[in-house]
Amino acid sequence: MTETEKLRASIGRELRGWRTASGKSLRDVEADFGKKLNKSHLSQLENGKAPSPRLETFYDLARFYGISLHRTVESLAMIFPPTTPED
Repeated sequence: MTETEKLRASIGRELRGWRTASGKSLRDVEADFGKKLNKSHLSQLENGKAPSPRLETFYDLARFYGISLHRTVESLAMIFPPTTPED
């Protein structure tokens, strides 16, 4: 599995976890987001089959699922760990 595939899988697991914890279905999300995000695309994101969502979309989904900004940032930090510059 490539680094990109691992990244997509991590993001997908996080998004799916948020959605299932909130009790929302893919249809619920689609009904709220409309043309901005349909259930097919969200399913692909959750399964690591689509390019990572824009930060704005990630944040909008977190808000929709009732995830605090603090927890959203923590999740992003786990997915994108800080790196140290090489000397």
